[in-house]
Amino acid sequence: MDNCFGRNMEALRERHAEIRDALMELRDGIRNRDDLTVEAFDAGGRAVLAARRGDAGLYQLGSMYSDDMIIRMWEKLVSLENIGYMAKMIFFGIGNGSIVRRAFALQDDTLSVMVYEPSLTMFYDIINLCDISDVLSDPRLVLFVEGLPSDVKDYLYKYIDVRDLKRLHYQPYTNYKELFKQEQKDFVDTVQILYNSITATQSVLARYGKAYFDNSLRNIKYFVHTRALTDLYLRMPKDIPCILVASGPSLDKNIHNLKGLKGKAFMIAADSAVRVLLKHDIIPDMFVSMDGNKNQNHFQDPRVADIPILTEVSCNYRTLDKVKAPMFFYNDLNVPINEFLKNHGIILPYLSSGGSVAHAAYAMVTSMQFQNVILVGQDLAYTDNKTHSTESVRGEWNINTEELDGYMTEGYYGGKVKTSYEFQLYREWFEENIAAFTDTHTINATEGGALIKGAENMPLAEAVERYCTKEYDVNRIIAGCADLLDDQLKDEFFNYMQKAPDELREIAGKVRDAIRDYDKILQLAYDSKLSGSEMKRLLRRVGEVTTLVEEAPFMYYIQNFMQEKTQKFLEQVYEAKKDVRTEVIDTAKLGIENFRVVLETIQECLPKLDSWRSALEEYRSWKVEG
Repeated sequence: MDNCFGRNMEALRERHAEIRDALMELRDGIRNRDDLTVEAFDAGGRAVLAARRGDAGLYQLGSMYSDDMIIRMWEKLVSLENIGYMAKMIFFGIGNGSIVRRAFALQDDTLSVMVYEPSLTMFYDIINLCDISDVLSDPRLVLFVEGLPSDVKDYLYKYIDVRDLKRLHYQPYTNYKELFKQEQKDFVDTVQILYNSITATQSVLARYGKAYFDNSLRNIKYFVHTRALTDLYLRMPKDIPCILVASGPSLDKNIHNLKGLKGKAFMIAADSAVRVLLKHDIIPDMFVSMDGNKNQNHFQDPRVADIPILTEVSCNYRTLDKVKAPMFFYNDLNVPINEFLKNHGIILPYLSSGGSVAHAAYAMVTSMQFQNVILVGQDLAYTDNKTHSTESVRGEWNINTEELDGYMTEGYYGGKVKTSYEFQLYREWFEENIAAFTDTHTINATEGGALIKGAENMPLAEAVERYCTKEYDVNRIIAGCADLLDDQLKDEFFNYMQKAPDELREIAGKVRDAIRDYDKILQLAYDSKLSGSEMKRLLRRVGEVTTLVEEAPFMYYIQNFMQEKTQKFLEQVYEAKKDVRTEVIDTAKLGIENFRVVLETIQECLPKLDSWRSALEEYRSWKVEG
C-alpha cells in the first residue's frame, strides 16, 4: 500500500468505513473489478488522470493545461462566492477532487457537499493515483460510491428539503457524463423527481395546511381503533389475485369484466373509482383515500359505509365519518403518533406513495407479497380526450384535454398518447416499483392510456379468466384482523394526545423569550458586537428554541396550520448576504417574524385543542360505556 493510497484510506476510516471495507475487498480480490481503469499520464510535467472503459479511448479527468481553468469556469457558472449560507451541492463524480476542494475553500462550515461516485473500481484507481485525503476527511462531505454505504435515493430525500431548492447546485465532474451516460441520467432523474415532489408537496401544504390540522385532530378518534395493517399482511393469502381499480378513462369500456368477482380476488379501489364501481353494483373489498380535501361527491352512495378503508390520519375527516367498516391506517409520518408508537415498540407500516391513492394501494399489495396484481383504469394519460371515467366525479366535468399542458408518450397499444407531467411522475413511480418488487407479477389490464414498462399488457377479461379461479372469504380475513392497540394502549394513547395543549402552552412561553433574545441580538449586531460571549449565549438560546419548535412532536399540528404563512420564511432563510453583520441582522429579523407567527398560531389553535381534548375524553368514555 503506497502512501497516497494509505492517506486516502485513513481519511475514509472514520466516516466512510463501509466504502473503505469495500475498497479493501477489491484490493484483495474478494470483489470483482468492472471494466473501468484510471491511469495518470504526463502533460508537460503535470500528471493528469484519465479513465478508460474496456478498449475504448481515454477520457480526461482534468485539464491538459491546468485544473485552475476548469475551476474558474465552474466558479463563474455557479457564482460560488455568492451561493450563500447553508448551501448544498451535489456532485456526480469526485475526479481528482479539485472542484470539491475549491468549493470547501470558498465556503464556510455550513456548506454540505454530497458526492456520488458511480464506480468502485474507478474510485479505487483514483485514490491510488491521487491524494484527495483532505477532501475525504472534510466533515462537510457525504460520499456515496456505487451504492455504498446505503441507497443514495433514500439519503437524497433526507438531504434536500424545501429550503434548499433555491440554493441547490448539481454538477457532473469532467467527462463523467460520457463515461456513465445511463448512470448520470438516472441520477439526474432522481434529483429532478425529488425536486418536483418537494415543490408539489409544499404547494399542497401551503394550500391545505389548515385542513390537515383539522383532519389530524378529528381523525384521532378513528386512528385509536385502527386495525393492524401488519395483521392484514399476515392473513391475506399470497396466491389470491389482487385487482387494483383506478378511475382512468379506459375503466368505462371494461368495467363489466369486474362483475361477479367477489371472493375470487382482493379488489382494492382508488377513492375516485368507488362511485363508478358502485354504479355497476360492484363492491370492492377495500378502498384507499388520503386526500385532506377530497370531494365528498365520491362517497354519496350509502354502501360506502360498509367498505373497509386504507387511509391516513390527515385524510378528510368527512370521508372517515361515512365509513363504518374496518379502517386500516398506514404511517403518514404524523409526528406525535409516531412518537407514541416508537415508545411502545409498535410497528405501523409506511407506504411509499408516489402521490396518488393508486400508488398507496400498489405499495401496500406489493408489501403484502401478492403474486399477481392486476391494474385496471390506470391510464395515466388522456385516453379518448378524457381525464377520467365518465361516471367519476372528475369525468363529469367534461374537461377538454386539448387545452391542458402535456406531451406525447408511448401508448398501451403502441403509438403515442397525450399525458400530463403529473401523470409522467406517477407512471415513472409505477415502473420503478414494478422493477423493484420482482416477486409480484404486475398485469396492466387497463386496455388504454400510457404504456407502463415492466407490467404485462393483458385484456381484463383474459386476466380474470386466467387468475380469478379460486374462492376466498376476503370479508372474513379483513374482519378477523386485530386492532393495532389493545385496550390499555388505547387508554395510554388518549392520555398522551391530551397533553398537547399544555405542552404547546409551555413552548409558547419559550418562543416569547426567544423573541426577546432576538431583539437583543439585533441590538448587538447594530453595534457590531458580533463575536462576544453575550452574542454566542443569545444565539445558542434562540437555536435551542428553534430546534424545539422544529422537533417537538405536537408542534407538527401547529406547523401544518401555519404553513401558508411560513412558506416565505423557508424560501428566504438561506439567501446569500453581503457580509456577516448583514446576515445576522436579516436572520434575526426573520427569526422574530417567524416566531411571532408561531406564537400567534399556537394562541389561535389552543382553543381548538382544548375543545378537542374534551371531545377525546367524551369519546373515550363513550367507547368504554358502549
